Amino acid sequence: MAEIALAKPVIRGNSDVVENFKFNGTLAEAIVAVGKAAKLIDADTVGVYDGTGTPYGVIGYAEIGGRVGVVRTAEKVGVVLDSALTIVPGSAVYITDTGTFTNVATDNTAINATFRDVAGDGINLKTGIKLTTAATAVYIDFPGGF
Repeated sequence: MAEIALAKPVIRGNSDVVENFKFNGTLAEAIVAVGKAAKLIDADTVGVYDGTGTPYGVIGYAEIGGRVGVVRTAEKVGVVLDSALTIVPGSAVYITDTGTFTNVATDNTAINATFRDVAGDGINLKTGIKLTTAATAVYIDFPGGF
């Protein structure tokens, strides 16, 4: 199964926007949050989307000073799946209240994104650690933002 790099736009160009924010949590929590949905807490702070507020983008890698990159718009960005799902490219994307991504509409938040590929094995590029179960990640497109 293919490895999917989490939270990194693969197709670069006119569609990608990455911003920098404080992370509402510890460095360890920020490392685990890579590839999950972000929500804006205030003008300079994001946290993992928890079913409240508005999804803001995909949480990227921890940076200097306890900040994280947040992918706001992009094509082919690796995200964490809620569980091993059968993904249909081009189908709608939803976010769970734990910040993971799914194709299940019921009880989840719809976003302006589509699945790009079938599921693969998610890998955190900064730590080199793979997520622990198979088919844990997928690429999504959201060139207009969530």
